[in-house]
Amino acid sequence: MKSTKFGLGYEQNKSMKKQRLTILVLLTTLASLVAILLGMVLVSSNKHRRFQANTETRSVLSFHYLGLRAVACRIRFTMRQWKAALKWYSSIVDAAWAGDT
Repeated sequence: MKSTKFGLGYEQNKSMKKQRLTILVLLTTLASLVAILLGMVLVSSNKHRRFQANTETRSVLSFHYLGLRAVACRIRFTMRQWKAALKWYSSIVDAAWAGDT
């Protein structure tokens, strides 16, 4: 949801109806998940370095931010890159469900 400057601009909604706000939260949650997955694809394909300013070894940008940048810059990925990122995401979720964090 975040701010307009750093995210999806939730504060720009003017709705007061509970049902519309519920749908808006659902849509922003799905959009955030897609942004996180895109950020993970960017990192797993090693294309994230172009967005980092002065660090070479440590990642300092969130997956969410990187995903939004990937959309803004229209970066394309191969199916192999998508599959590698989804496998990585799946292993993180499985570890979290198993309590191995």
